[in-house]
Amino acid sequence: MSNENEAINNTKQLASCILPLSLTLTGIGYENTNHRALFINCGKNKSFLNAHRKAREIFKHKEKFLPHISLIYGIYDELSKKEMIKEIKKYPKNLTFDSISLFNTKDRNEEKWYKVAEFKLTGS
Repeated sequence: MSNENEAINNTKQLASCILPLSLTLTGIGYENTNHRALFINCGKNKSFLNAHRKAREIFKHKEKFLPHISLIYGIYDELSKKEMIKEIKKYPKNLTFDSISLFNTKDRNEEKWYKVAEFKLTGS
């Protein structure tokens, strides 16, 4: 996104187009990347796919759609990630989201990321 004001306006527009989303969590996964070290996958229901389509239109974004909730960032070996997964005894199978937050993630250090804005999903 070229500037923060544009990102805020686009996020606000998106929030006004979609209703709160109920998502099904489908299982824990991991990858060998810093920002997807350990995560919970989200199922793709009709309302979620419609929200994603609308977001792609508004933000003009073409990246691959991998819906997930990140649990841990960082570089860990496979054995460590499998041990972490064993420690997760249970987690909700469904979550409902009623807002969308925009974060500034320009810094490579996640500890320096900060929330820029938050908007309720209104679908109006």
